Amino acid sequence: MTYRFLQSSEQIMRKHILTLILGAGAGLLLSLYLSVAPAIFHFSSFIAMAIGILLGFIILKINGMINRIIPWKLNIILRILTSIIIYSAISFSIIKILLYLARLKWNTSNFYNLEAEQLNLKLIIILTFGFFLYVIIEFLIYSYQSFSTGELHKIKAERKQIDLQLNALKTQLSPHFLFNSLNTASSLIHHQSDQAEHYIRRLASLYKYTINSYHVTLISLQEEISFAKDYFHLLKTRFGDQIKMDLSVADTHLHSKVPPLAIQMLIENAVKHNVINSDHSLSINISTAQGWINISNNKTKTPSQQTSFKIGLKNIQERYKLLGNRAIRIKNEKIFIVSIPIIE
Repeated sequence: MTYRFLQSSEQIMRKHILTLILGAGAGLLLSLYLSVAPAIFHFSSFIAMAIGILLGFIILKINGMINRIIPWKLNIILRILTSIIIYSAISFSIIKILLYLARLKWNTSNFYNLEAEQLNLKLIIILTFGFFLYVIIEFLIYSYQSFSTGELHKIKAERKQIDLQLNALKTQLSPHFLFNSLNTASSLIHHQSDQAEHYIRRLASLYKYTINSYHVTLISLQEEISFAKDYFHLLKTRFGDQIKMDLSVADTHLHSKVPPLAIQMLIENAVKHNVINSDHSLSINISTAQGWINISNNKTKTPSQQTSFKIGLKNIQERYKLLGNRAIRIKNEKIFIVSIPIIE
């Protein structure tokens, strides 16, 4: 917190120093432009430098107000024109007032030996041109900062997306899941060797898909459904008739996109949070409707010693937020339903 405060103070200090230097420089250039016989160390030049510094800090304050009223992203042309007009009008008025007061102080009829019309014309030209350059440079700096910030957010979002998908991968490669899978395969080998071979092939296919998809942001619904079928086959082998899955996915949606492992994680979530045995069967339904994929299951008995951290649901929620700030829907009643958006 202290570091951020110091860093902010340093930035403000640098901005004020830069305003001081630029204001003095602009005032000196304005004095030389208005003078009939230019002289850098003429008394009027020092007055002009002081006016330039004063105007610099006034413009800095007004710029903050304009940023709030007409931000760059709202309308670039309007912002440029408004800024030039406001800066020029205020600067022109302040300069005229201060020059008038200076003439009264030092009893001179005209500080720069110019007619009023000539002075006004020169002031309008130099202020309009100067503030045009200032606003264009300000816009270029804003554009660069916006691009840099956007790129930084994009890189962070991509990194977070990969981290979330790696977490999903870790879930699939967890020792608990591997132990259950190998234990089932071992049991099948002794009694049903053909089914054991089929089971191991499905398990290998599952791991291949998992490893190949962890770095992919989106995958077709058809591929994800195929993967979910392989995963369900492992569950079916393990639980038998106590678990069922119904698929009702429209063919028109098969080429749509979803985050990889999303459906599988929701199937796993249903299995993890419900008791499945001869007295409690689990039915999972996967369907599509109005741009959503609905994964629902009946609720049996909550397993003992099962603590729910909702990691799977949080993982899917975070990934959808990164994909366009879209939220998933969760309905927890007699039937537990999770709806995830289909990405066209």
